[in-house]
Amino acid sequence: MNRAQQNIAGFDRGGKLLPAWRGDEQLDALLAAEAMGADLGYIGSAFIATREANAPDAYKQMIVDCAADDIVYSNLFTGVLGNYLKPSVAAQGMDPDNLPESDPSQMNFSSGSSKPKSW
Repeated sequence: MNRAQQNIAGFDRGGKLLPAWRGDEQLDALLAAEAMGADLGYIGSAFIATREANAPDAYKQMIVDCAADDIVYSNLFTGVLGNYLKPSVAAQGMDPDNLPESDPSQMNFSSGSSKPKSW
């Protein structure tokens, strides 16, 4: 198996499957996690912009085009702090630099369907 195949498919390192990705910096991060004792490393967002990912092309391009300054940390949408991309927030008609805070006292996880919620 050549390096490109290893980086896409993952590879066996002494009985452990180490998933990997094409970028050497990501591979280095996974190898560092393994060296610290991790059984598995995960890189989710990096895979969204690949041909294989089932995401809209515009979203893939937004991920490629954005940088660290384009990340908004907010609890507005779910009541829990999370990272969102500014262009995504702006596409919903909101100002990503002036988002209000969610009121944690209004969070209610007891109502609704017993089915898992799909995002």
